[in-house]
Amino acid sequence: MVQTPATGVRLVGVIEVEAAPAALRRSRAGGGAGGEAEAVLDGALAQAGMDVVADLVVAPPAVPAPPAPASRHERRAPSPQVESPRVEVDVAPGESALVLVEGEDGVFHWVFPDELHSATPEIAASDALRRTRGGAGQETLTFTLAPPGESPAASERRGLGSAIVDRLIEPVRIRVARFVAAQAIDLAVARIEGDLVEGLVAMDGPAVGWVAGAAPAPAPARARIEGLDRPARVLLFVHGTFSSVRGSFGALEATPAGRSFLEQARLRYDLVLGVDHRTLAVDPEANAALFEQALAFLPDGTEVDAVAFSRGGLVLRSTVARLGERLRFGKLVFVGCTNAGTHLAEPANWRTLVDLYTSILMAGTTLLGAATAPLVGMVTQQAIKFVAGFVKAMPLVGVEEGRVPGLAAMRPGSETIRRLARADALGTAGPVHVVASNFEPARGAATGIAGKLALFVGDRVVDRFFRDEANDLVVDTASMTDFGDAAEAPSFPLLREMPLEDAVYHVIYFAVPSVAEALHDWLLGDERRAAALPGPPPPGEPAIAPGAAMLPAAVAPPSPAPSKPSPPKASPGERRRSRSAPPEPFPAVPSDGGMMFRAFPDLPGADMLGDGIETAAAAVESVTPPHATASPHATLPPALPVPAAACFFAAEMDSAPVVARPVPLFVTVSRERIVAEGPHAGATMSPIAVSPSQPIAVTVTGLANCAVVGAAVKHVSVPDDAAGLRFQVEGFAPGLARVQVEIQQDGLPLASLLLEPVFLAGSGDKVCARVAAVPDRAAAGNAATLRIYELRQQDGSLLIRYDLSGRGLAETWDKVLPASFSMESFVGQFLGKLDAAYRQSRTEYRLFLARITEFAIDATNQLVPQDVRHALWEHRDRIDAIQVIADSPYMPWELLYIDDPAGGGRENRGFLAEWGLVRWMYNAVWPADTLHLRPDRVRYVIPDYLNVEDRLPQATQERDMLAQLFEGKAAAVERFEGEGQSESVGRFLARNAAECDLLHFACHGEAQQMAVLNSDLVLSGEVTDKGTIAEDLLSSSAVKRRALFHERGSEPSGMVFVNACQTGRAGEGISGVSGFADAFLRPVTEGGAAVFVGALWSVGDTLARTFAETFYTRLLAGDRLVDAVKAGRVACQGESDFTWLAYTVYGNPFARAR
Repeated sequence: MVQTPATGVRLVGVIEVEAAPAALRRSRAGGGAGGEAEAVLDGALAQAGMDVVADLVVAPPAVPAPPAPASRHERRAPSPQVESPRVEVDVAPGESALVLVEGEDGVFHWVFPDELHSATPEIAASDALRRTRGGAGQETLTFTLAPPGESPAASERRGLGSAIVDRLIEPVRIRVARFVAAQAIDLAVARIEGDLVEGLVAMDGPAVGWVAGAAPAPAPARARIEGLDRPARVLLFVHGTFSSVRGSFGALEATPAGRSFLEQARLRYDLVLGVDHRTLAVDPEANAALFEQALAFLPDGTEVDAVAFSRGGLVLRSTVARLGERLRFGKLVFVGCTNAGTHLAEPANWRTLVDLYTSILMAGTTLLGAATAPLVGMVTQQAIKFVAGFVKAMPLVGVEEGRVPGLAAMRPGSETIRRLARADALGTAGPVHVVASNFEPARGAATGIAGKLALFVGDRVVDRFFRDEANDLVVDTASMTDFGDAAEAPSFPLLREMPLEDAVYHVIYFAVPSVAEALHDWLLGDERRAAALPGPPPPGEPAIAPGAAMLPAAVAPPSPAPSKPSPPKASPGERRRSRSAPPEPFPAVPSDGGMMFRAFPDLPGADMLGDGIETAAAAVESVTPPHATASPHATLPPALPVPAAACFFAAEMDSAPVVARPVPLFVTVSRERIVAEGPHAGATMSPIAVSPSQPIAVTVTGLANCAVVGAAVKHVSVPDDAAGLRFQVEGFAPGLARVQVEIQQDGLPLASLLLEPVFLAGSGDKVCARVAAVPDRAAAGNAATLRIYELRQQDGSLLIRYDLSGRGLAETWDKVLPASFSMESFVGQFLGKLDAAYRQSRTEYRLFLARITEFAIDATNQLVPQDVRHALWEHRDRIDAIQVIADSPYMPWELLYIDDPAGGGRENRGFLAEWGLVRWMYNAVWPADTLHLRPDRVRYVIPDYLNVEDRLPQATQERDMLAQLFEGKAAAVERFEGEGQSESVGRFLARNAAECDLLHFACHGEAQQMAVLNSDLVLSGEVTDKGTIAEDLLSSSAVKRRALFHERGSEPSGMVFVNACQTGRAGEGISGVSGFADAFLRPVTEGGAAVFVGALWSVGDTLARTFAETFYTRLLAGDRLVDAVKAGRVACQGESDFTWLAYTVYGNPFARAR
């Protein structure tokens, strides 16, 4: 027995029962049929990547009755408070868990963590107890076995077996399974059947060998039909969902009637074939395309008869429609097929589906004898493995329309069903035969469904989900005979209805001798014999043969769509359907408004959900706030070179986010390109170079109208295959929201993904994703990156998040400012004092510099938490750059001031501008490490102002400086005749900017202090007819519409330098160019520049030229961008104004010119 304390599994409100009931104890003993069935289940879970860490029989503890009152006037003491029975499971980073509950008589029920249920207020109030974090990112998941006060409707939604724990009185067996969490939805769906090899299956010999690729097909098959003097005859088998050819039809081999049919079929037909195919990730039409490819070797005119099971009916009909003109399809047999869909395919019934499948597969395995027929265990194990894989993927899949196209096709009224119901869908194929069953649980004792399992099946499946309509536990009986207008409803002898005495349910059709007999008669022999209803089995032969193989069946959950319309009434002269006992029209599925939500919210804590990804490295989830791990003065040893790995990244959200409900957001890291198309997902198109030895950090931030629920920063090791992280985002109000996903490694940005969901009050489908990713690049050295996020909360408060990371650094802090705080007013006061200082004379400069320094320190203390200041100060000797990634144009982060937090002022390090602060913007493509400054690709815009008072004294010197630095090849942007200068600049930005390495502006700036997003650059102007001068303004909005420095999807290129100089006009002081940073870096064309340099306010033209000249000189000498900026500031610092503080720089701080 697994020791629960050692595995991090704790029981609350229940205790382990040593003297377990025999029905639960039998399989744990390990012998007999029960032991064989147990081995099948354990093997299936293991193959699905589930590690069973606890296997226990539990029951509620005995509760002593309260003492009787001493007298009749005394009130009886209240009963002791009993905790809700639950299981707490510790999971490591990147892991998740599930609990499989087994009740008496083989009722199985999958239990998900509490966050997957509609929690009651009591549960919600105790979330802190249910989901906690331990050391090293460990997490605890809670599985409530009997939710208190749950309504019957909620219990119904939880699944078939949920009743066994609704009132946990009798002992139940629980298996606690941990597994590696996974990645994006499409990848998770594909991996459910990941080890299924698709292709042609030759059904010669024993069923154990019926697998694709076991023989060198189709060469041997082609040899069998070459040289025939008649059309070849082929019998084709089409399997169902969660299955294969061997899984669906292997049971035929285990009964005398089945073996006889197979032997005779191999003699009658030239080839007996199947095609193994995926049934979840693709729809029947895609399956038909695979069949077309697999059967391409067959000559035109080959005669094909076929047998289809469950979902295979839709695949067969799609194949007939696709190949009907080339091949001659004849007799078609549909066994338990979902021709008009199935109720269990409705998303609200998924829980019941997986509980039911697990229960009836295990019941059939015990009945049919895995010990005596190894094929039984092999086939059932594969089926349960697929079911378990789907259970693991259910949190990712949700109820996305079309997300699991192979299952969505089986939903009543689906597009596939409507298409196949057309009158011409089957062409000339026929006749059409059907095997159908109506299973009655009360009569199923001989089939392994008895006792409580029969009661649960009857109550939960027949009564609630099939509304008492005839069914075989998976497919509605009426659906089996409903082909729409494509074929008449079969009547005898084309229809074989299993009598109630045979008690046939969905997964045992081919284990029933009468089914094999019907196949023989219809396909090989006398069809008249098939008209007779099968009587009781011959003496000594049971209705279901012991040792017969199992067949996993064919249905699973798709997405909501309109229910199937009622069949049209036949008019006189039209073909009419007839049968001895015609079925009722397949009932329309009622729309339950309460079900129109994600039936299975995503698994909380499933940061990585994977279907057996053994190579995915464990994720490491960060703890907030984390601690620094490096000494401030430590010398890092040189790392050994590690070959870079190429990774792709994707982010994806629910396509129908609803306010006030956590919405899952998945971030995937993959070694292969991720296909994440559509409005709800975004992915990098090019590989990104990463170091395999360093974890990747992912930060999710709610920028507008939303917030991250739970951890906002998580880490994952670079996987060998693929890995994923799961976050949760909650919208505040209906409307547009913005969610930023930042991906970095070792403190350096890798990719930036911006999702823009439209949260809805109910349901919807609009989510946009824009992608910005880093191309391959070399990593920088000892830099620290400080990311600053400004987030407006639902209550109006402002949250400023500081994330300091780098080699040996991992710090995150939040600063919450009240709703009354106005960043605009705060910055306005700050810049107002700076503006006053700017206007002072040379003699007062140092006095005002000291005053501004004190004010900057006070402002820093208000905005920057003490822990951040301490960390910056502690690591001051190894921080050579600070990267601020923010969206706000208002806050001049360069002017914040860091000094010794201990006081004394003995070593002031100065403004953050002096620390090497370089900015970047959300959702702008991260630039590479290389800048180009080719002389023949340098252009400038330096207006010749018509108004003498506007002329810049240093304008000529600035032209000369550019000519001197760039070999005399720098040229002005061409101005076309009849155009204003702003028009010519706009034309250049749209048509020629991609051929420009440097675009330099030296002009006046005109902007209102708090309206920088609408700032303008003042260009030459024109003389009007009245003799006045009309200003010519270049607006940031015009730049944003037209700038194209590189093609979409390629690396950013080009540098833009804007020197907006002082005009000396009355009333002009601080005027920003932040709007131009956004316009040049994030234009509508997505072809933004790699570097932007501009002044936070108007600067003197002399020092502006000094800064620019020093900056360019150092870049051309090979300095990094951040060092060139520092040098330019130092060159201006000895003068009498604040020009050295004015410049803000956007770009990769470690880029160098080549």
